Amino acid sequence: MEVRAYTARCWREPPFWVVEVPGVGVTQGRGLAQVESVARHMIAVMTDAEPALIDVVVEPVLSDAERAEVTGAVTSRRAAERAAESARRRCRAAAYALHHRHHLPIKDVGVLLGLSHQRIYQLLAR
Repeated sequence: MEVRAYTARCWREPPFWVVEVPGVGVTQGRGLAQVESVARHMIAVMTDAEPALIDVVVEPVLSDAERAEVTGAVTSRRAAERAAESARRRCRAAAYALHHRHHLPIKDVGVLLGLSHQRIYQLLAR
């Protein structure tokens, strides 16, 4: 059997999230985390489809201000993740150079890089 894709548009009407699946129906969930499962259940009941063969894409309806908050936060989080990965790579390279090329003890490398000697061991093990 073929997987069918549905879009579940949802918006907040306290204390619930109203969930609309065009061409299928409307239901509600207590939290945004429930929207996918309640939409899947409704689709399965209304279309007599197997839940495992239903793909649900959740589209929250947000105000411009809400969307701007989400976009700003996600953008900042992704930038922080990229910066953290860059810092890990640079620390690993510096630890390797300081310990293997310049023959500094692990504890001294840790002091120089502001990391514990245990973390230096972890960086060098990779």
